[in-house]
Amino acid sequence: MEAHRCWACLAGTGTEVPRVAARDTDQRHRCLGGDVAILPTIFTPGCSSVDQRKQSVSKDSLVLDGALFFLPPLPGKIGMGGRHGSRAVVRPLALSRQGRGNFVAVGVALLLLLLFFSAISFAAESAGPHVTLFSPQGAVKGVRQVSARFSEPMVPLGDPRSPEGPFDITCPEAGTARWVDSRTWVYDFTRDLPGGVHCTFHLRPSLTTLAGKAVAGQQEFAFSTGGPAIRSHTPYKEVEEDQAFVLGLDAEATEESVLEHVWFSVEGIPERVGVQMLTGETREAILKTIPQYLRSGPVVVLQARQRFPNKAKVILTWGAGVTSTSGVATDHDQTLLFQVREAFTAEFHCTRENPQAACLPITSMGISFSASVAWEQASQIVLLGPNGQRWNPERQTTEESFVQGVVFQGPFPEEATFQVEVPKTLSDDAGRPLVNADKFPLSVKTGPFPPLAKFSARFGIIEWKADPTLPVTLRNLEPEVQAKLLRVDKANPS
Repeated sequence: MEAHRCWACLAGTGTEVPRVAARDTDQRHRCLGGDVAILPTIFTPGCSSVDQRKQSVSKDSLVLDGALFFLPPLPGKIGMGGRHGSRAVVRPLALSRQGRGNFVAVGVALLLLLLFFSAISFAAESAGPHVTLFSPQGAVKGVRQVSARFSEPMVPLGDPRSPEGPFDITCPEAGTARWVDSRTWVYDFTRDLPGGVHCTFHLRPSLTTLAGKAVAGQQEFAFSTGGPAIRSHTPYKEVEEDQAFVLGLDAEATEESVLEHVWFSVEGIPERVGVQMLTGETREAILKTIPQYLRSGPVVVLQARQRFPNKAKVILTWGAGVTSTSGVATDHDQTLLFQVREAFTAEFHCTRENPQAACLPITSMGISFSASVAWEQASQIVLLGPNGQRWNPERQTTEESFVQGVVFQGPFPEEATFQVEVPKTLSDDAGRPLVNADKFPLSVKTGPFPPLAKFSARFGIIEWKADPTLPVTLRNLEPEVQAKLLRVDKANPS
């Protein structure tokens, strides 16, 4: 329908109010009590039914179609006279029925939101002076400061004197209190609180505001830094089959709670694997192998009650319920993921023309280890060839006490058989013996030298007027090698 303007007289003043598709444009004047205001475009069609829609009218509000609209007063009065007087002009908006419905929904939502905050404000005012904010509360790590905010001024603003604090404090950690402003009070601890600390702040019974009103509402506030938590650990990723784990904590944990609430989940083992705590000389020997910063503060040394299978994934769960010596327990699990290293093996390698071919005699041979081996042991590996020939190993890397493998430099006799001998006492850095020691001594063979046609060097000089010769090395080629001599033209040396 075509949109028309509709007029309404508020307190006898002509104000043009946007209307949508007014059906009756003859009855466009209505006088409603209240100050002059511009109404929102939420009227439904039918100007003649404005009186029916008006459920209640007051000086500051108007209810149409069950929705409340506040009419803020404009400065001064707009002249009388309807069409003939001064009036505020608002251009009409043409909205569809769905658009009008959306506007109504938005208006209702805003109304409900306003009523909600009004109720909160009224409840706060009726509650009297109280603490509006206290932080922290519950279980929080790394606490250094406590703050409280009051609903009314408690001390004179800018007064440098420090009156008696508003709380009776029960806490094992020391701190100092101060007022930030007339309503905000803070308590600074001398250090970041460790785990296992529980503090309670209770409002003093005689506490009053600056105006002499008693502080009501919640009287006690408390927080804790939670139970013992892991702050550092070693090792980090790869572990041994009988690995000992050093865990740095933020609070001392009781042995009973650790044995009950800490366990391992091991790939391939359906049930949980329990832990045992290492103590005494064993513990001290392990702690001496790690840096000092990792063993400062509370430390526990754990080990699984059974060996881990090689290459298995392991999850250490520091479970909820681990309790500090002060009685504060953890309320959630903390997990660490590890990977068990593979078994200790030694593998032979050489360069081949294809996987089924023998080793090329002009290249090196070697042994690689799956774990580090002391050079004193690795240097005892030897390669025995024909006619009693013997090759000693060389290091793959720089001069280090532990190596990941050894190398035997070529060339070697072609089409010959060799034996790699490994000492029976060979073990890795953890003392593990070879799991494939039965493969040694290992027999390997070399193939024929590969075909070769090669000059003695990349660059050479020959005599000009003499009978020059240029040697070429030939190996394993056909009996008669076809060659062609190219002569350099004097006129065109290129």
